[in-house]
Amino acid sequence: MNPSKRLLIHVGMGRAGSTSIQQFLWSNRNVLPAHGWHYPEQTAFGFQPDSNAIGNLTALAQLSKRRGTASRPIDCSAQLEAFSEYLAGAGTGNVVLSSEWAGSRHRSFFHDLLAASRKHNYRAQILIYFREQRGWLLSAYAQRVKRLRWTLSAEEYLRAVQISDLDYHATLLKFTQIFGKEDVIARIYDRARLVEGDIQKDLLEAMGLQAVKFKLADPNANVSADLVEIELLRLVNQYCRGAQIDNRQLLRLSAQIDYPRDRRLYRLVPPALLLSLKEAFRASNDRLAAELGYASSADLFVNDIPESYPVLDERDRVSEHSVRILSAYICKIHESESA
Repeated sequence: MNPSKRLLIHVGMGRAGSTSIQQFLWSNRNVLPAHGWHYPEQTAFGFQPDSNAIGNLTALAQLSKRRGTASRPIDCSAQLEAFSEYLAGAGTGNVVLSSEWAGSRHRSFFHDLLAASRKHNYRAQILIYFREQRGWLLSAYAQRVKRLRWTLSAEEYLRAVQISDLDYHATLLKFTQIFGKEDVIARIYDRARLVEGDIQKDLLEAMGLQAVKFKLADPNANVSADLVEIELLRLVNQYCRGAQIDNRQLLRLSAQIDYPRDRRLYRLVPPALLLSLKEAFRASNDRLAAELGYASSADLFVNDIPESYPVLDERDRVSEHSVRILSAYICKIHESESA
């Protein structure tokens, strides 16, 4: 068999530009077919339409998470058959799927997708972005404070992480064993490594569409909150549990306040702890670097975390800016209640 079409499966990782990729694909889903690509909705897997599900592989990935792990495993055969039928009717177009949840799924999940692709003469490829582990952990921490209302400090979180969960070489090995080394496209999530510093343009290069003009989203639209915002949210989560404060609205109001943003989240953590994490990941990253053609892990990731820096003092964690942000929120709520 000589596959004439591509099935490109973007599997994250999360906190590595996945939302930007999915927003780009979703907003251009009606334009892509003219350039030989399809970004199907989750209905391609037999799920109901969901306007919020811009990651079209997410519903299947989440369903598959429980398969084979319980005494009564979830049967995904109907969804896979629906996707097989979709591929049969996709004509000569290539297909791209995306979900940041997919990367950690069991091997059987990918064997099923590979089987469906081969049945209909598609060449299945994996696209994955790796983000330096410490930067990923800090970004994930900020996200959990915002979305899950965590009260843990960044230091407490990093001291409790499972190192094995971020073994990138093991992740790469899993995909190369299933798809073959030539069909795993591994990229480094860092502006210095991305095409023109934009993950959307980097994706287009992976799809072979770098010369085509598309509608691009603002690459900074999903930028991480800064130190003041994260610490304010954490304290709000801790001390205002019964107040039902809307974290998203608080951040929207914060964006309207002009103050010098400091996005160096590593300042919430002692340098010694981040150095120990760097050493813990070194062996895996050295092996990953060798697989990807870099001399060592030092060349693999652009290191923007210095070995020494001033940790944000406890007295500085609640600042004048914090008070301004919270005051703006309280005034907004008061206006709403008075209207």
